Amino acid sequence: MTPQSLPVPSQIIALANTRRLGRRPRAKEKKENPRIVRIKELAAILNLTPSRIHQLVQEGLPKTRRAKYDRDECAGFYIRYLQALVEKRANLEDGGKIFAGEREERLRLLRANADLREIELARERADLVAIDEVEREMADLIRTSKARVMSIAPRLASELLGETSRVMIHANIESALKEAMLFLAHREVRATDRNRRTA
Repeated sequence: MTPQSLPVPSQIIALANTRRLGRRPRAKEKKENPRIVRIKELAAILNLTPSRIHQLVQEGLPKTRRAKYDRDECAGFYIRYLQALVEKRANLEDGGKIFAGEREERLRLLRANADLREIELARERADLVAIDEVEREMADLIRTSKARVMSIAPRLASELLGETSRVMIHANIESALKEAMLFLAHREVRATDRNRRTA
């Protein structure tokens, strides 16, 4: 035998130890690939939870074997997955406006419900009146005001017929106007009370 073909002493010792322990000698010891990781390690690398990793497996995350993952392939998949999400959101743009997500829609719905409850509460307290009721009351008030003001001139004409004192004419006209305004003010108070009773 040539000196080059002689086994190295460390190899002989390793072979003897494996036979002594009852293991079969292997030509090459199989080393674990450092790229292959378990689910907890992958979750830590991708900053996700293990349950989210399981969800992503359902969506196509590559899995080498049971509970083992190639970290580089999984990282590449996750980057492509996030890019697809970003593109999807960018495609939702319409005229510079981005459609609100599910959370924003819920907030908008909650605000709308709160506004409706406030309106109902104000209506129950008679703090809120319907627009058609206000328009009807305003039209009635305008007709009554017009009729009351227009009736002043014919009524005062006979009273002031022969009056020469400017002060007396002014006093009579002012008195008639105040009386008309007082009547309208009392009418407005009665209408408000009537609205509160019917609400």
